[in-house]
Amino acid sequence: MWIRVVPVAFHVDYWDYIGWKDPYAQPDFGKRQRRYAAEGGLTTVYTPGLLLNGKAWQGWRRGTLPQLPALNAGELQLEIDADHWLAKFTPAHPTEHPLLVTVAWLGFGLKSSIDAGENRGRQLTNDFIVLDLAQLDLRLENGVYTATGSRPHKLALAPRIALAAWVATESSLTPIQAAGGWLE
Repeated sequence: MWIRVVPVAFHVDYWDYIGWKDPYAQPDFGKRQRRYAAEGGLTTVYTPGLLLNGKAWQGWRRGTLPQLPALNAGELQLEIDADHWLAKFTPAHPTEHPLLVTVAWLGFGLKSSIDAGENRGRQLTNDFIVLDLAQLDLRLENGVYTATGSRPHKLALAPRIALAAWVATESSLTPIQAAGGWLE
């Protein structure tokens, strides 16, 4: 994990009306999924909807990844301290499009009890849940794009946390480059 794939789980709220509210769902995550559909990455909005490199991927049930082309998009690095993060992206090829970095703080081992619906009475253990999401413009200086942000404080509720980040153009959600890893 974290080498070929950077998993990220955006819990959506559009099922909340059936009686059980997902405590990790956020309205913006459903909007994000609808934007992927509008961009052509999904044919319809559904759960669980998995995307791989910005396109719907149905093969996840088989448990293996498709052969992915080895692309050199550049290098994305993240530096994190107690209060802040810094993203640095050095593209392999010049781009004329404005770039954004998205930073997702992920929670692992989070429990939720299902009170209604087809899974009533079950307790789920959730991993890769997006707890906080920041999207910032990258600034170009001397061939390196950078952005800085603050570390969220609500991460303490997760037994284990990780960070995922990816670079995209401002006109598309499809990642150009991604990075991720565990945080202590």
